Amino acid sequence: NKSGAYDVDKAMADPKTSSSLATIDADLDSQIKPYGDYVNPFVVFLDGLFFLTNAENSSDLERAHKSMERVAAMSPTNAYAADDLAAANAAAANGVLPQGLTYVIFETGSAPYREEYRFDIPIFVLNRGPSYVGAAFPRIKFVNDYIPVLSIATDTNSYNTSVVASMDSVVALDFKNEWRSILTKTLISTAAKATLDTVVQKQAGDRMGFLGQLAAKAITAGLQAAVNIADTRTWRSLPKEFQYARLVTPADRKLTLTAGNQTQTVELEQGSVNVVYVKSSSTIAQINVSQFVLKK
Repeated sequence: NKSGAYDVDKAMADPKTSSSLATIDADLDSQIKPYGDYVNPFVVFLDGLFFLTNAENSSDLERAHKSMERVAAMSPTNAYAADDLAAANAAAANGVLPQGLTYVIFETGSAPYREEYRFDIPIFVLNRGPSYVGAAFPRIKFVNDYIPVLSIATDTNSYNTSVVASMDSVVALDFKNEWRSILTKTLISTAAKATLDTVVQKQAGDRMGFLGQLAAKAITAGLQAAVNIADTRTWRSLPKEFQYARLVTPADRKLTLTAGNQTQTVELEQGSVNVVYVKSSSTIAQINVSQFVLKK
């Protein structure tokens, strides 16, 4: 893969560059789950939950079944997702919709963000061997300050939330899908600027001698530092994980929620299907609890 005079594949195969690229790839691969491109399982779950509890016809029930089937496939260790798929199967068979249930959704932590990562890339100029110049790339930084589970207690039972969507995986996969394009553009752009700077420095040296070359080098180095900046813009309001628990609504309609060292009691509103939504941005942040009736 060449663009103009710069050989991107040759640059990527360079030992110095390839080791840095391998670090980025390993970080991404360690977080990616089998969700599929541009798929957020939490959105699929919400779609399935709404149509499962509020279906008006067989088409709605089929949509609920398809969504819950996808959620169960993407979250194979989530027992609640398996229960929801079973409920969707039963509803599609007999038309009886779930009732007397409470869903506790837990939004925890912060999604990964982009940070600048600098490493050397080779440039090939003036018929010499490769020389190296620093290039700035974005890379994904994962945030590990989060509460890993929410516990729910009723008067008779206790439950823990289970992960339905890892936003680390969603963001990492999205980034990986565009990484090759970002990498190629940055390699070409940085190499082109560095090559031009080398030519300018040589011409300054030919015309004005060693001091002229030093002056040109100082000027071009300053310009390189000013323009060689990675794009690290990131949507920071997303959580690290979406989790949920599914339980039979207790007779006294009271839940005790425990997140880390915080405990809060919730009295459920009157409804056939209720949703309690809990948000926690970090291990030290105050949790935020809200609720609504999904089905009266």
